[in-house]
Amino acid sequence: MSTETPIYLEPQALLATIVKKLKEDLGFSDACFMTLPDEDDAQPMPIGGDFRVGSRIREVAVGLLPTLRRKTGRCDVFSEETDAYGTFWVTSFRPKLEKPFFLLCRSSQTAQDSNRRPLLDPLATQVTGWLDNRAVYLSSITDSLTGLFNRRHFDSRFAVECILARERQNIMSLMIVYIDHFKKINDSF
Repeated sequence: MSTETPIYLEPQALLATIVKKLKEDLGFSDACFMTLPDEDDAQPMPIGGDFRVGSRIREVAVGLLPTLRRKTGRCDVFSEETDAYGTFWVTSFRPKLEKPFFLLCRSSQTAQDSNRRPLLDPLATQVTGWLDNRAVYLSSITDSLTGLFNRRHFDSRFAVECILARERQNIMSLMIVYIDHFKKINDSF
């Protein structure tokens, strides 16, 4: 999966792709990435705006919050058994520049539940590595003070846009703005 994923992809799009693969290719009946809220009374929310998450996932997620808050590793995979809903597999993530979040999933076949960790460990490693690489990439193309794109980003994007304009036979324009006495504004603010 990591070779298919562009580094500039938004995290929500990556996580939605993973949930789709977990359900379609690996046989999980329930799968959802959720935020790990900072406040004790806050509820975990699905990442990516999918608010159709079932009540059983919400209930299990709320019950897991104390355990997830105690986890300090960059990535942890563990199972959680509930009386009402069976075994859930939990993967907690603590990326460098992103807020902590976790993956909660359940197998549709209970006989396979005990054998899910070998599937989730490499996935957790890939997601963590992708998020780390994305953080390094974003820090290399943005100004740390303002968060705006820097010259490196302009150079790479401009080259791509020139190629696309040629291939599509589109007209391309570039506007450069010069502001008089900008050094004084820059020094003051």
